[in-house]
Amino acid sequence: MLMSPSIRIAFASLLLLSACFSGPASAQTARRDIPLPQQLRATTEEFSGMAVWKDRLYLLPQYGSNKDSVLRGDFFLYSIRLDSIRRVLDHKDTALTAYRTIRLAGINALSDTIRWYQGMEAISIIDGRVFLSIETDDEKNRDCYVITGLLDRSGTRIDIDPKKVAVLPRFSFIPNAGFESLAWLPSEKKLLALFEFNAAPSGNHGYLIDPTFKTKPRAVSVPFSYFRVTDAVSTPKGVFALNYFWNGDYRDYLNNCIVRAEESLADSVPSLRRSLMADTGYLRGKTNCFTRIIRMKQRTAARWTEHQVIEYTCSDTNWEGLVPFGNGFLIISDANGKKYLRTVLSYIPAP
Repeated sequence: MLMSPSIRIAFASLLLLSACFSGPASAQTARRDIPLPQQLRATTEEFSGMAVWKDRLYLLPQYGSNKDSVLRGDFFLYSIRLDSIRRVLDHKDTALTAYRTIRLAGINALSDTIRWYQGMEAISIIDGRVFLSIETDDEKNRDCYVITGLLDRSGTRIDIDPKKVAVLPRFSFIPNAGFESLAWLPSEKKLLALFEFNAAPSGNHGYLIDPTFKTKPRAVSVPFSYFRVTDAVSTPKGVFALNYFWNGDYRDYLNNCIVRAEESLADSVPSLRRSLMADTGYLRGKTNCFTRIIRMKQRTAARWTEHQVIEYTCSDTNWEGLVPFGNGFLIISDANGKKYLRTVLSYIPAP
């Protein structure tokens, strides 16, 4: 697929980290947990995305209070002041205590448009306009969606516009895979939606979305990447991505009819080489997982290389949300209702 020079530039900078991330990758980068307000620690929240707007961090639950297959009922997001997060990191406070509840209004009007709803997956906020990606049951609906609404002045309500719905057909049918990332590309004035699975040897794709929803989303080429791409966020210095391997993903993400990772995984992900050499089935079991933040560089129009810059432990978490913060990142987990997982907000410093 041919891309315009501006899109090639946008993707050449895709996942390009600032100079402080350009050094050798750390074998393990220490994370600092930031205790959430008690009411937000419940595993039922299943946080799936984050965004920063002005002086607040916005937290997106996957289901709100409703896990039905119909988009209806009450749905609430949350926001936390950034300076309260800084106070915890500076050891001035021990935990976050205050947060704001935000009502997502108008979703009932979408129940006939969006069929087989399976939760919210990503959030992006541009000039007070909120964009949310929606996943569906992949066995019953080939499409995912992006919706939009305005955040009111009080910061406690988002009014969804039911007439603005972007339809995103899936590129492949990997179980439980949708468009988990929304990143704003300022040079294009478009949203980039990244598919969760991007390991097709013949080429990977995402969508550029017109924020006015006046034109249909346009498919564009995106870099190859093993594992799940669970979130991405744009900054003045590029787009950052969270790359996660859950310990039950081997068959669907590494050994399916699209990709076979056995021969090339050790070369593509050097920090896994020692573990894979010691045990070729290291990622096939039910105990090992792997999380990283990656940088991708474009060598030619069709060839990309991947460079890991941060790796960190993930045994008690399912990382799904990412935003840049200070000299590192804030990440949040989707506890998914499982006893062995925790709802965690953490800070990951640059290596």
